[in-house]
Amino acid sequence: MLIVDSHCHLNFADFAEDRAAVIVAARENGVGVMQTICTNMAEFPEVQKIAAENENIYCSVGVHPCHVHEAPLVDVEDLLIGTMKPKVIGIGETGMDYYNDKGANKKGQQESFRRHIAVARETQLPVIVHTRDAEEDTVEILREESQKGSFPFLIHCFTSTQWLAEELRKNFDANLR
Repeated sequence: MLIVDSHCHLNFADFAEDRAAVIVAARENGVGVMQTICTNMAEFPEVQKIAAENENIYCSVGVHPCHVHEAPLVDVEDLLIGTMKPKVIGIGETGMDYYNDKGANKKGQQESFRRHIAVARETQLPVIVHTRDAEEDTVEILREESQKGSFPFLIHCFTSTQWLAEELRKNFDANLR
């Protein structure tokens, strides 16, 4: 059986001193493939380097909703350039998180999410969607954006209700990965 860790953050400071040992331990425990996730564009070179230097480790490019306020909104072109790097297999993690900032930066998070979706639509790489306390807005944006053309996505950080799960299945079953 192959175990895939589809969402890890190997570039985080927690792993700086023993990243190699963490990767070895994962492999020894049956994890054959990992995807290390980008949470802001400043860290993308390191995330991409980790993937490039390690067999069966892949990465994503994007801006986590809780980091949207830290820099100007990511440009679609910058995301597209990132997707052209070797071993990039996803867009994000992106989406909306109204839990941490109580929705103070809703508009920025929503626009960032839409930009990530535009890149997913163009590249057909899946959007890694983080949604917390933002169910209705997540569904609304996915609906609006899917009318512009299809794009694959997966839901990460699912701390939501059955309503969201049912809405996603009912409306986007073909898009879900």
